[in-house]
Amino acid sequence: MGAERRPSMSESADLQRSITEPAVRRALMAVLIVYLAGSVVLMIVQGVVDSPGQSYWLGVVAGFVLYTCAFGLALVPRPGRFGRRPAVGVVVLTLAAQGALWSALANDGSADARLYLPMFVTAFVVETVVVFRGRLLEAWIGALAGIALTVVAGTSTDATHWWSTVQTTTVLLLVAATAATTALAPLFREIDALAIRHDRASGEEWAGRAASAARDERIARIDGLVRPLFENAIDADRVTIADVQRARLIEARLRDGIRAPAFDTAQVREAVWRARSRGVSVTLLDDGGLRDVAPEDASVVLAEVIPRLCAELGSLTTGEIVARVSPPDRTPIAAVTVARPDVRRRVEFGVSGATRVVEL
Repeated sequence: MGAERRPSMSESADLQRSITEPAVRRALMAVLIVYLAGSVVLMIVQGVVDSPGQSYWLGVVAGFVLYTCAFGLALVPRPGRFGRRPAVGVVVLTLAAQGALWSALANDGSADARLYLPMFVTAFVVETVVVFRGRLLEAWIGALAGIALTVVAGTSTDATHWWSTVQTTTVLLLVAATAATTALAPLFREIDALAIRHDRASGEEWAGRAASAARDERIARIDGLVRPLFENAIDADRVTIADVQRARLIEARLRDGIRAPAFDTAQVREAVWRARSRGVSVTLLDDGGLRDVAPEDASVVLAEVIPRLCAELGSLTTGEIVARVSPPDRTPIAAVTVARPDVRRRVEFGVSGATRVVEL
């Protein structure tokens, strides 16, 4: 076997799309719902059978509410979002729940600590969840702090069998969960990396198909322009000046499709064709700036640029017009420059779609 492969930086950045962590999270949610429901039933039965005082009910209810909040904080954050801050919050809620239980025991000096045992065990269940969500350090800090709280509070109260709440057996389960998580973490990372690569390959395949379809459509469009020209030349057995002019317009359109894909729309193609037919010099350039912005931002920019470009093309009978998408990270992101004998101006477009007219 070769050395273990670690996910690349780009794959690690995609862990919010993790496959394994949501599966673990959903399984934990199902188990914990059953566990909490069982704990409620057990504590109610114990309260009815043993008839404890009011302190018992107050402590159990407070502990249950705090534990439920801790479980929620541990499980609600999506993959990649359960960091140090929520983990510390879970630990604080867990310690607060244990403190509420010990406060109830302190107010009921004759109470048997074993009556509260299910609630104390729940602290280790919460910490196990934190372990499974990848925050081992915080989980163990919480567990050790809980044990220290148990020793201090247990020796300070008159509760009997307080040492049973230390739950050394449950600590062993936490150790086992830590070992399992540590051992399985590389496997989970590899599964996530494979899933990310699969998604990326699927996206590339889809993009390839879309590019192929666009290429086929463009070839068909070119064929529709060029074929009639050739057929007319063959049928007439000569090439007219109109044929030459049309051939130049077709050549310019093909060049636009290569040099300015951002402007390769039916609306722009038709407006450019008509303007060139009138003798206007038209230059379209796309240096790729829109490919580095979010698709929705690119759509906003083009929604402003294309109508303005078509309007300028439609108004010109002479002169020159240059439409350009800037290189990445340049400002403005796009511009339309108009030059004619009586006016020279440039319309600049920002990423937000805002425009600015500059007289030259």
